[in-house]
Amino acid sequence: RHITMRDLRSALAYIVAGTSTCGDIHAEIDAGELPPGWYNRFYFMATFNPFGESEENLMDFALYDPAQVTSPRLDRFLHFRRHGEGREQLERVMASMPLRSDQPLKALTVSALGRSWYDANKRRLFYEGDADQLASSQQQLPTWNEMLPYRYFTLFLDAVTGREPLEAVKRLLCEGVSRASGVADPRLYRSYLCVRTSRNDTVDLTVFKRFPQDEFECRIVSSRAERVELLPNALQLSHTVSDAQIVIGLDLFEILMRFTEGYEEGAEEQQPFVIDLAQFENRLLNQTATELLLLESGRQLHHVRQESGQIRLVKASDEAAVSARPSHGGGAEQDAGMTVAADADGGQR
Repeated sequence: RHITMRDLRSALAYIVAGTSTCGDIHAEIDAGELPPGWYNRFYFMATFNPFGESEENLMDFALYDPAQVTSPRLDRFLHFRRHGEGREQLERVMASMPLRSDQPLKALTVSALGRSWYDANKRRLFYEGDADQLASSQQQLPTWNEMLPYRYFTLFLDAVTGREPLEAVKRLLCEGVSRASGVADPRLYRSYLCVRTSRNDTVDLTVFKRFPQDEFECRIVSSRAERVELLPNALQLSHTVSDAQIVIGLDLFEILMRFTEGYEEGAEEQQPFVIDLAQFENRLLNQTATELLLLESGRQLHHVRQESGQIRLVKASDEAAVSARPSHGGGAEQDAGMTVAADADGGQR
């Protein structure tokens, strides 16, 4: 969902002033007491909707809350700087704000906020952390873009704006799809997009189809409507030989890139995107193939080829480091017999 200028202005007004009226603020000053959750009024707290407002933009902002991102180095750094001189060390990695009084910030103590102190300082570092100080710190603290829940946001932004060559992006996407199917041999995923067709746990055998990466095309998805300015927010990976294609937004892009790191699927929040990926793979599997890959016992790779009307089983010259994991729904799990059959036209299925 694209934010409009009116939406942005409304969200900024809330971040700066909140929902308190002038009368409310004067009453608090006269009473000399702070209301519960007073610290959530700081702009770096209000941005991420700590009061759970139902406004759509604030709900969107909350999805990018750096306080919800695991960062062991930063968590450890904050833990040992909760009191005394540690607070001074924490201030040294913050950008200088000479025009702002530091009195309100001094009230942000562990005793006043409890566990929320960690969230408050993560959010403040996101906005006010000095990038040079963070990068040069002995603890190698993350900068603002590393505090986002998307590790590959910068790469995705470069891809949709054309700063990153789409050919290189395509090869990363193909590798992500292959790794999601359990292929971990660089000789395969660097040249092919591999899709698992079925697996038999009884005999520990997995079947793959492979498609040359040159058969795929990656392009930027952009609106055809005429606008003053436009920032595309999706890529499309298409198989030029068939009608198989998939639109890849930021979330699916992040998942595929993490697959290239060796991550395995399974998290609940991944499921809607994994379903889209499975549909793409099913369209690819509908294509007639003259070759299959058989992975035996998780290591030994065989090639099954159809040549001159005959089916040949060729053992690979050396072992392939391929790991077979449970399928995410794109393959035919019910094909437990693992039969390799010839089609009437000479192909295989």
